[in-house]
Amino acid sequence: MNFSMNMRSSPNDAFASEAQSFAEKLARGPPIALQLVKALLNRGADMPLDAALEMEALAFGVVTSSEDIYEGIQAMMEKREPKFKGE
Repeated sequence: MNFSMNMRSSPNDAFASEAQSFAEKLARGPPIALQLVKALLNRGADMPLDAALEMEALAFGVVTSSEDIYEGIQAMMEKREPKFKGE
């Protein structure tokens, strides 16, 4: 999955379907990684840089020790969509 931070506009009548499409794409992502990213984004701005970097390092360790990382790598090698379990 490739997510980029950018601004996007759409006509009012297309907004709901585009938002739904984006939400569905997020829902297919790795749940552990997404949960940690959300927590880091919500808390990181309100803490000193060294503490935020330490939290990021800890989150990286959690993500790279999960079963989902192996599923993601395997899916990429097999050129298929991953089936994340949140484990």
